[in-house]
Amino acid sequence: MKERLAAVVMALSLLFVFALAQPASAQNPAQARLRTPTPARPTATATPQPLFIDTASEGYPCGNGVCSFPSGNVSTFYTGVITSGGGQGPTPYTWSVVGGSLPAGLSLTPSYGVYSAYVVGTPSTLQTSTFTLQVEDGVGHTARQAFTLTINPIAPV
Repeated sequence: MKERLAAVVMALSLLFVFALAQPASAQNPAQARLRTPTPARPTATATPQPLFIDTASEGYPCGNGVCSFPSGNVSTFYTGVITSGGGQGPTPYTWSVVGGSLPAGLSLTPSYGVYSAYVVGTPSTLQTSTFTLQVEDGVGHTARQAFTLTINPIAPV
């Protein structure tokens, strides 16, 4: 009798352990219908955007790969801003003239703020100049854009 009782207790113990190991839906099918699976949330990873010279935000018209700064006048202080987008690494980004030259009397700031630079000065000569600007981000990526800038005669008073 003791052996039989031990066998029954062992069988019941195994059934109890087996029942605990089953998912809730196997134990109670009604619970399975109430549960809504939660989808795994994707992990956001930042993909750096390539560095570019942003002529659109300044409204500079472009055609045939060359964009135009707003025109200026001889003997009148000039300011033209240029900015970049994308890129990565520490700021500020560094700007330079890598082709052609700015109109006489104008210069380029190496940076202004974080992503921008200015062409500034007082033009001294009536001319149209073509030049290429380059911006370099904090990890050494570069972007280039060709520009023209026309300096008109002294503005009438």
